[in-house]
Amino acid sequence: ISPDGQHIALGGPSKRIEVFDRSGQRIYRIAKAHRDWVLDLSFGPNGRHLASAGRDGNVAVFLADSGRDVHSLQGHTGAVHRVRFSPDGNTIVSAGADGTLRGWNVRDGKARGNSRAHQGPVTALSVDREGRVASAGQDGNIQVHTLAGKNLRKSKSVGDWVYCIDFAADGQSVLAGDFRGRLITLDLKQPKAPLRLETPAEPAADGVAR
Repeated sequence: ISPDGQHIALGGPSKRIEVFDRSGQRIYRIAKAHRDWVLDLSFGPNGRHLASAGRDGNVAVFLADSGRDVHSLQGHTGAVHRVRFSPDGNTIVSAGADGTLRGWNVRDGKARGNSRAHQGPVTALSVDREGRVASAGQDGNIQVHTLAGKNLRKSKSVGDWVYCIDFAADGQSVLAGDFRGRLITLDLKQPKAPLRLETPAEPAADGVAR
């Protein structure tokens, strides 16, 4: 969904990208966005650009209002699972099956460094308002670093794949979810605090969790 809430972009196994307005009217379609599945999409914070992550190993950048091609960013050696913009919209961060996080300059498409953040595929990625990057993946580790690659926090493995991650609204913790359905909380204020793992209660027959 675009930052102003006016547009939504959809991808998937069709290999194309479709952008709709709030009424559900399709604005445009990018028929050949990738050579394989489109796995993730992200609008830039200023609404100017749209980035896509493909199973073909490429990150593509388009003008969000028209779908015109801007960059094809190549460097990952496997599928690109996640793509996000920095708060100022000048940098794209991508995460892939090769275990790396890569940065890209939106203006000229040049690489801005990469790091092997995880052992195995990176499956979850988030960038907050301060430019901190949180990632997780098959190895079960949660990491937080700066856009420049400086490590701020690394957790012990939770013992399973982590599929989603985001910063809490107050920026004081990172929340994630793993294959077992557990909610994982990483405290950023207290570096030595252990991970908190919570398993949601199963709803009873009447639909109420107890």
